[in-house]
Amino acid sequence: MLKIYGIVGIPMVDTRARFITPSCFGDDVVVESLIAEWHRSSFDVQHQLFKGDVLAVECFETRVWAARSETDVGRIESRRFPRKC
Repeated sequence: MLKIYGIVGIPMVDTRARFITPSCFGDDVVVESLIAEWHRSSFDVQHQLFKGDVLAVECFETRVWAARSETDVGRIESRRFPRKC
């Protein structure tokens, strides 16, 4: 990603979850994930974990398109998304 897009990654800057129904080790579950919304330099991801037809866990995260700071090499800062990724 650094070589192609000039970024150091897409760090998570916010996360939250709702645990609705308990799950145990060995349970069969299905996880569905999607990009819920795009912003200037960040995007929101939604994850849903299902046990059968029952929604057991719902998670939300925000990630940022991040590059090294041009003024302070010890820092990272957000960058606008490129036109094509």
